[in-house]
Amino acid sequence: MSTSGDLAGLHLPYFFNHALDDVALSREMLEAGIVLRPLSMYYDYADSRQRRSGMVLGFAAVDAKTGETAADLLCTAVERRCRRG
Repeated sequence: MSTSGDLAGLHLPYFFNHALDDVALSREMLEAGIVLRPLSMYYDYADSRQRRSGMVLGFAAVDAKTGETAADLLCTAVERRCRRG
C-alpha cells in the first residue's frame, strides 16, 4: 500500500448560515471553472426539515494559490446571493 503524497484529497462540508440555492451556486462556480458539489444533494429529500444547503469543498491536488482564488470567487458569489435575499 502507498499514498499519493501531496496529491491526496480532502473534502470538507461548508454550511451556509442563510438559505441559498446551493445547486444554482454550484452551476455558477462550474461556469467559472470551479467544481463544487451542492451539500443538499447528500440529504434524504423525503425529510426536507433535515436538509441543509452548503457546498462540499474538495482540495485534491490543489495548490495554495489556486485554492485561495477559488475561495475568493466562492465568497464573492455567496455574498452576492445573500444581498439578493
